[in-house]
Amino acid sequence: MTAGIREGRRGGAAALPVVLIIVGIVLEVIVGGAVVSSLLSSTMADEQASMAALGVARSGAEDAIVRINTYVDCPESSHCPATSTLTVGNGEACININETVADQELTIYSKGTVQDRERFIKAVVEISLPESSTKVSELKEVEDPGSGFIDCGT
Repeated sequence: MTAGIREGRRGGAAALPVVLIIVGIVLEVIVGGAVVSSLLSSTMADEQASMAALGVARSGAEDAIVRINTYVDCPESSHCPATSTLTVGNGEACININETVADQELTIYSKGTVQDRERFIKAVVEISLPESSTKVSELKEVEDPGSGFIDCGT
């Protein structure tokens, strides 16, 4: 009779390592899922900030184009300075207007910044003085504006 009781106790003792292994696997899956979820949400937030920075940069370039259309003496006028800033939502645009061809063409560089993410837009505006007309010949994103850009923060 005592032999049957001893066999039952051995079976219960063997179940403890199995239960611990299963609990360990479940915990590992939960922790792994939490880490992957955290990494994905961080990456998505960075991408959203980068896209918002591109929108801010485009808004800055469009603002400069409107000022060029309104004021004929850009970038000399106080209404149309060579370097300016524009706040758009939770971001800021740093705008440069450079005269590239005397009285015929202006190049605009706009840097949009949102949460430490920066994106640049370049626009080229052709000016026809006799008709007092302007034409945007180029509007595109650039990786690096080079030496033609003066940062507003420095």
